[in-house]
Amino acid sequence: MYRLCLLGCVVLLAACGEKAPDEGAIRVSVKYGSFKPACVRVEAKDAKGNQAATDILSSQFKNVEKNELLVAVRRKADWDATLGITVSSYAEGSGNQCSGEAVERFTNASLTVVPKKFTRFDVTLEAVDEDRDGSPTGVEWAGVSDCDDTRSDIHPGALETCTGTEDLNCNQMMGCQEQDCVNTACDDGNPCTDDDRCTGTGPTAQCMGAERTCSKAATCMQTSGTCNKATGECEFKPQSYGSACVDSQTCTINDFCDGSGACVGGTPTPCPARTCFLAATSGCVANNDCNYPPDPAQVNTACVDPANSRPGWCRTGDGACSTFPYRPSNFDPDAVPAADIAALITTAEVTFNTDTLTWAPENGVTNRNTLKPRLITTLNGGLSAVLLPVSSLTLGGTLRFVGSAPIILAVYGDANPGQPILANGRFDSGATVRGAGGNHGQCGSATGVNGGVTSSKGEGGGGGGNAATGAAGGVGYSGGTTRSGGNPQNNDPLLLQGGCAGGDGGGTGTMAGGRGGAGGGALQLSVARTLTLQKPLSTSGGGGAGAIASRTSGAGGGGGGGSGGRLVVEAFAVNLTAAARLTANGGGGGEGATFKSNNEDNGANASSGSVDSATPAPGGSSASESAGNGGQGAARNGAAGQGQNGGTTNNYEGAGGGGGGAVGFIHLRGIQSCTVNAAAVLSPSATGGCTQP
Repeated sequence: MYRLCLLGCVVLLAACGEKAPDEGAIRVSVKYGSFKPACVRVEAKDAKGNQAATDILSSQFKNVEKNELLVAVRRKADWDATLGITVSSYAEGSGNQCSGEAVERFTNASLTVVPKKFTRFDVTLEAVDEDRDGSPTGVEWAGVSDCDDTRSDIHPGALETCTGTEDLNCNQMMGCQEQDCVNTACDDGNPCTDDDRCTGTGPTAQCMGAERTCSKAATCMQTSGTCNKATGECEFKPQSYGSACVDSQTCTINDFCDGSGACVGGTPTPCPARTCFLAATSGCVANNDCNYPPDPAQVNTACVDPANSRPGWCRTGDGACSTFPYRPSNFDPDAVPAADIAALITTAEVTFNTDTLTWAPENGVTNRNTLKPRLITTLNGGLSAVLLPVSSLTLGGTLRFVGSAPIILAVYGDANPGQPILANGRFDSGATVRGAGGNHGQCGSATGVNGGVTSSKGEGGGGGGNAATGAAGGVGYSGGTTRSGGNPQNNDPLLLQGGCAGGDGGGTGTMAGGRGGAGGGALQLSVARTLTLQKPLSTSGGGGAGAIASRTSGAGGGGGGGSGGRLVVEAFAVNLTAAARLTANGGGGGEGATFKSNNEDNGANASSGSVDSATPAPGGSSASESAGNGGQGAARNGAAGQGQNGGTTNNYEGAGGGGGGAVGFIHLRGIQSCTVNAAAVLSPSATGGCTQP
């Protein structure tokens, strides 16, 4: 049966006082007691043979607080005014229909529909359901009635198990007698049988099992035993005196049975002394579970790793014998084979490219073929970086790092570089060059916004952001939109993300905007023993380029300064001398250009962030009074300067200057000690616990 709209419409009523429709209707009232039907079917027909029906599930009932279902039956226009109505109740519903056999059925064969009035048909169900389990009783019907209306767990369709001892589903069968229990698991009540299963069918079916075999004995007991039917437990006799066994004392060997079922004796096997650790607090050699607490007094003491015989140092924290006496940030030093660690020796200024893993000039590195740089995934943040493992540093000039990947310089010993180590953004032969890992792919909104052009005057690009927001660029003499600096980046001090580029100045055609300054790189210097620093380590940002003017097209805006990058410096012992410099300063913004009908002045490049001082990098500036000067780069803990707006002097109309770049991050970590001379420079201030006096 499918659901139909009965006589035009069947309406569920909420109350007896509702107004009858103009065409009149039959109001059907179905009252019920303890048995609430799952579904009610209302059927109608007339003398012409027209008929229709609808099913109403209990979830649609209104007036449930009165135990009453009210429906209004409207007559279709082409039906007789006299109708026969049949109301049936059901204990089951399926989908949106009544299902199964009808519990009760009531019919009035002659009901006249009167306009604007209700013709009543009142029905009171006689079925009861005292235990509220949904199964009716108290009436004769084709279905199965509840066989015990005092218990809600007994009713037709109730779940029975094959081990059951009661007829719960009112079919006069129980347990293994049920039709679906043939050869299924059950419980015969005998603890000395297993694999109990139902055998037979119908009233003669029963649960039967096989004897259980006692074949697994406890220590010092015989392997074959008997089952105690009172308890279901297997009982075994003791083994003879002197039989081999293993007692509960796991730290003994050569245990034996005493003839009464007990395992006794045995020789103790205590834990031996172990380098890097205190005496064992538990465990033994026999069980291979000696528990050694690390000995803080042995940290940085020479040792040999028992797993691979590799020399190392007692590590702080866990006492492991490691190639570093502490856990360095972002990489595992013990994952590098000893054969891949060689001294880094240079004879001049050299540059290492993290994209190609090459040196320039090649002859500046005397032993480049023994060095084994490799690409790794950092432990903090899961970023790509290049790890350059070396045993020592002997530098004959500045060591520079460029490329798209951050650099981790790991020294497996003491380090006293004696020369600057730089991954800073800068100008090189007129081009902007990023430090290793600068302008990285995660910069996004931290990159300074590019400038546009308004009335032939360019806007300055915004400065790159990192630890703080980059400064905004200026606008041209004729106005325009201020281009904001880049947003701050993640402040996790160990995340090896470089600085971000400044925005390019606005320009078009021959009036070119200045290129945004390059971001400083991401440089990590990890030293296993003592680091003595007396030269700069820097990831400062590059300066923005000055703009180009055209007497026919206009003046471009200055480029924004690049932000300082990230510098992570860590060693077992840190000693920063008076000449030590750790910097991640921002670059200055480039100057805007100026022009008039028969002449033009190009903007000046800005200074890159200082690698050896806490002095802010000056923005690009010239003698032109109309060009907007670039903003200064941020240094120490200061803010970057905003690019100036362009002006007009002697008919020269100027473009906006670029905004200054923000500072980056410095993380300085000394495991055993950290000595920082008062004259040393840290710009910005470092995290990590090492502070200047």
